[in-house]
Amino acid sequence: MFAWLESLIEHLVVRTPVRDRQCLAASAARGDAPSAFHLGEIYRRGDGVPAHWAAAARWYLQAAEAGHVTAQCRLAQLHLAGLSGAAAQIAVPILAPPPEPEAPDFAAAHVWANRAAQAGDAGAHAMLGYIFAAGPESLRDPAASYESYRQAAAGGQAEGQLGYAMALLQKGEMAPARAQLHRAAKADLPAAHYLLGLDAQGVFGLVADLPAARRHYTVAAEAGLAPAQCRLGLMLLEGKGGRADAVNGETWLRRAALGGDNEAACVLGTLYAQAGPLPPNHAEAAHWWRLAAERGHPEAARALGYVYLSGNRYARDPEAAASWFARAAAAGDAAAMFGLGIMLAGGYEVAPDHAAALHWLSQAALRGHERATAMLV
Repeated sequence: MFAWLESLIEHLVVRTPVRDRQCLAASAARGDAPSAFHLGEIYRRGDGVPAHWAAAARWYLQAAEAGHVTAQCRLAQLHLAGLSGAAAQIAVPILAPPPEPEAPDFAAAHVWANRAAQAGDAGAHAMLGYIFAAGPESLRDPAASYESYRQAAAGGQAEGQLGYAMALLQKGEMAPARAQLHRAAKADLPAAHYLLGLDAQGVFGLVADLPAARRHYTVAAEAGLAPAQCRLGLMLLEGKGGRADAVNGETWLRRAALGGDNEAACVLGTLYAQAGPLPPNHAEAAHWWRLAAERGHPEAARALGYVYLSGNRYARDPEAAASWFARAAAAGDAAAMFGLGIMLAGGYEVAPDHAAALHWLSQAALRGHERATAMLV
């Protein structure tokens, strides 16, 4: 019912932002919800004023409490982004910096997403699906998440289609999940392209279509999705789904690793440690293994342990080697358990500890490590 007024206000926002803010503020003070909403939009986007999400939230709150559905959705989004429910109600001076994002306020987000969903907003249903899937235990409800995503997808909402597809994948319903992923991919959602890439690569049991996988990974990788960058890099290195391209393959792996993908960092370490599409470079190998190991990747920690044990890159440092083996072993890496057990059993320039050596060799054997098993027979 407010569409004509919102259109007029949007026109004024673009043409005369200072005068418009004054007019909008006056209208909002009289209780006009669309005016309050558009003031929220101005402060969220920074139209003629510094962007300030707390100031935006206060205007959205006024509009949301008056029943403005899009304002209710905006508030839910801000709460999921880390604005607390209390912060939205505090009068913050506009010249003061906005508060730093905190952990998502799922409870506050749920309140407003639920109200907007009851009004039929598909995006609000998608947010509810996420809240019921990823929120705290008090809000977790897989059945409600599934239904919320289903309703969002039925409303044509791309994030809802993606969420519904993931829920269907968990149920093993591949055909409808695939259909939802293709719909979400038409909206250029990187995660949808990534999942379609996995599907085309045969991860979900479909006969592999490697050129299609490479195309989907490319879309997701160019949008900045690190796992897609990693998989695309590997496909380029190995020549899967098209011609091999070692330089671009390494570049995508590097981008993925710097973007936080531990697997990509570990792969780069292995790539530079051995002869292959790129010349060996022990310094590069150690650099990428260390990056992955410090983030908790057990295979990289074990590899770094062998680097210190052999002295290929750093000065030989058995104590550092044992430390990295211990980190990998604690994370469940059987080969690291074996290496640590051998070091502790024989000394290897570290203090021998036969009880600890027996423990780690036994753990490695329990995980099927053949050499550990043979030693304990």
